[in-house]
Amino acid sequence: MTALLEYLINGVSMGMVYALIALGYTMVYGILRMINFSHGEVFMVGGFVGWAVISTMLTIGSAPAAVIIIAALLAAIVVCGAMGYAIERIAYRPLRNARSVGVIISGLGVSLIIQTSVLLLLGARFKLIETGKLIPDSWYFTISDIRISFTRVLVVIVALLLMVGLDYFVRKTRWG
Repeated sequence: MTALLEYLINGVSMGMVYALIALGYTMVYGILRMINFSHGEVFMVGGFVGWAVISTMLTIGSAPAAVIIIAALLAAIVVCGAMGYAIERIAYRPLRNARSVGVIISGLGVSLIIQTSVLLLLGARFKLIETGKLIPDSWYFTISDIRISFTRVLVVIVALLLMVGLDYFVRKTRWG
């Protein structure tokens, strides 16, 4: 029973990450009316940017965890926003009125370019963030015999807040 609950908790936290990616696909398709096959790769680059910022800041200094996390998020937002803008301008805008096959091929091409570039720059090995240096390992919740890390809970809370905030933005604001 304990293993089942641990799998459920891990599944929910991973599902929240997948839900954010799916929400991004939905937003891009809803706005551009075309599938952006490189959306996942942009998300991947954001993860690597966050990893690079966190690893660098942990190596060179002793900034508070909140500052490190906010810096990583801001860097990922800037890089991913710039990538999304460049991809739309270079790969999709010229094909706005083209047949759908051209748009699909362009999207797949961008996806392969980003994947290959990251593979060549960073290699194929896992890049781990030492979460114990940001969020102490002693921060966890215990339910019965199950130990739930604060990081898992944080992923669920942040994903829910982002989804609710985006829903509010789309439904209740002029820009939405």
